[in-house]
Amino acid sequence: MVSDAQAAYTRLTAHGSLVQVKPPDNSTIGFTKANAAGVNYEPQVGAESYPLTFAASSNTLTLSDGDENVVTFTRTATDHVLGGEGVC
Repeated sequence: MVSDAQAAYTRLTAHGSLVQVKPPDNSTIGFTKANAAGVNYEPQVGAESYPLTFAASSNTLTLSDGDENVVTFTRTATDHVLGGEGVC
């Protein structure tokens, strides 16, 4: 489980080429695949300091923020919601 002190981004939802992340204020940060390989994602306007990348080998999405938090989301085989694991 991720503590709020490490990374408050604990929910990620993926739908095709779109990804949404919930920050602590319960708003949503939207991302879209930036290339055909789906490795890099473009954040919505105003969220450029939140890089999101996909690693096919581990089936994970990694989000960074301006506070040096890094969160790795691993997709389960049964749904479109990924659970977060914080890494500092």
